[in-house]
Amino acid sequence: MRIIRNHSAAEAKKFFFPVPLYENNYLPNFRQGDVCVLYERNQEQDNVLTRQIFKCTIAQISEQQVTVSLRLQQCRAEVFTNHSFWALEPDFLDVSLTGALKGYMISFQPHKKRKISY
Repeated sequence: MRIIRNHSAAEAKKFFFPVPLYENNYLPNFRQGDVCVLYERNQEQDNVLTRQIFKCTIAQISEQQVTVSLRLQQCRAEVFTNHSFWALEPDFLDVSLTGALKGYMISFQPHKKRKISY
């Protein structure tokens, strides 16, 4: 996909992409509100492991256009050029992992009764 309009420097931090035409009436599995990763993909070997990723949310989706909202404002708007191709892939929030790790770390803290005072 190529960027139609770039409003990444604005307060809304949005990009507008055309929806590509697919064979056999294939429809991408995205919905409004889905969290995604956006990355530059100009070569076949470009993927989320080899390129810088940008966390984003699907702000709006229609048959013709996808509006993506970045979760963090970017200081360097020149990163997002209209000459590059971009890929959008599903992502997930790691809230449950963070909660599990916090619970795990709490189990290693000494109980107040067992603390030794000097």
